[in-house]
Amino acid sequence: MGGGRGRSGGALPDARGVPGPVEAPAQTGRPARFVRTRISKGKGKTTAEVRELLYAHAYRQQYPGQSIELHHHNLSTGEMLSIKLTEKREQRLLEELAHTIRGLEQHAYPATPDSFICPSCPFFLICPA
Repeated sequence: MGGGRGRSGGALPDARGVPGPVEAPAQTGRPARFVRTRISKGKGKTTAEVRELLYAHAYRQQYPGQSIELHHHNLSTGEMLSIKLTEKREQRLLEELAHTIRGLEQHAYPATPDSFICPSCPFFLICPA
């Protein structure tokens, strides 16, 4: 009744906060599969985002040498699409993530007005943008 997944021998709390053994996932010859599930309005090609990058990096760090498949499951259409994380895209996402982290460390939170998004934002009436 482990509360998480990882390397054997550790102990993580389960849903009740009770520590239990951590079971390592079965090592099969197939690549691990991460599925991003969303309700999307549009159809077509999906791209890897920072979330997929972080999942892929965490998996590679935990299980070096094993491959991972990234997929997008559109709950509106039931469609399952493969997400391609190329080296170029991965590098761009890493740069974007590093830039975001530097901004957070410097307490820089610039307003980025968008005529489509702003009216539905809960901070629309008090935003300095």
